[in-house]
Amino acid sequence: MKKTLQRTLSILALIFFITPIILLVIMSFSQNEYLVFPPQNFSLKWYVNFFNNPSWLNATLHSIIIAFFSAIFSTVLATILSFIIKKISLDYKNIVLIILFIPIIIPFVVMGTGLLLLFSDVGLVDTLLGVILAHSLICTPFAFISIYPALTHISSTYELSARNLGASFPQTLNLVYIPLLKYNLLLGYLIAFLSSLNEVVIILFLTGKNIIPLSYKIWEGFRYEINPTINVAAIFLLITSIIIIYMNYLLSTKKGEGYET
Repeated sequence: MKKTLQRTLSILALIFFITPIILLVIMSFSQNEYLVFPPQNFSLKWYVNFFNNPSWLNATLHSIIIAFFSAIFSTVLATILSFIIKKISLDYKNIVLIILFIPIIIPFVVMGTGLLLLFSDVGLVDTLLGVILAHSLICTPFAFISIYPALTHISSTYELSARNLGASFPQTLNLVYIPLLKYNLLLGYLIAFLSSLNEVVIILFLTGKNIIPLSYKIWEGFRYEINPTINVAAIFLLITSIIIIYMNYLLSTKKGEGYET
């Protein structure tokens, strides 16, 4: 009885999560000028419109650029913080960890308001650099979660041996730590990339005129022009997310090979 109930609840939960995605995909093939289900006729019209429309393509390009550089900065910063936190005492470690996770603990609306006020004074509102810096801030904790646990499993004897052989810390980092952490670094990068690509709340505060990422364009489309092109854009994000999640899965099965306890 218990197993039957668990199986039933699992199936219902799966249906609950999958149904909106199925509807999203079906309506993207509609020939209608607006969102309707079921579609009266099927067509690739809105896919052609998405790939031939400069505004949608520019939005996609902006999102990819922002996610690419934000993930790089987040991964580098998370790696630096991982080394710092590993070496400091427990009392300071807890304080640094709290500060590190503040960007994802507090509501993004509050974070967006604060960043808007800060960036307004330095001319970073509605700029690629401003959005990249903002996303780097909120994506660093996600990369840190992947990198720090792996770093703590690497024995300090590796570094001591390298230093005894005359290696500087940059050389030790390049020849010892990076090879051991390569899967975790890539995993952290992909998680940060995905977090940036799908983020919309901070985007709403910091962009809207010159810089319009895809998430903002989708939100704007629901406000002013509700047509199935929005579905196509959402499917692009969905497919990209699925690919990255699958890559994360592959990396998570291999990352144990990157270090020894």
